[in-house]
Amino acid sequence: MTDTGLGGGAVTPLQLTLDNTTLMEAIEWRDLHPAAYQKIIEWAHRDKRRLGRCFMQAYLEALRSPAIAEELGLRRVGDEPFLVNNNLKAALTRLVLMEYPDLPFRPRRSKCDPSSVAV
Repeated sequence: MTDTGLGGGAVTPLQLTLDNTTLMEAIEWRDLHPAAYQKIIEWAHRDKRRLGRCFMQAYLEALRSPAIAEELGLRRVGDEPFLVNNNLKAALTRLVLMEYPDLPFRPRRSKCDPSSVAV
């Protein structure tokens, strides 16, 4: 248990109490597509150095490129583009921030935020 810093000695477990299915889907996606996830991390670090900011939407769009998907070994049946569900964007952003808190993503509030933060 961890003091939440909310005053009054409130002590709660420090865990994400978000739409856990969304975060779990992001973790599952990361585990199923490690090359794609590592490419996101690589792009984010590069953007941090060059621009001082990271752009999850751009990374997900780039992964849909047939050339990039082929380079990373991301496959689908036939010539269909690699799919990344847009609903995972917020959860993937937060997952990356949990693992790499120094990356300057600027996420909006989301149901993926811990309950003490979410509106």
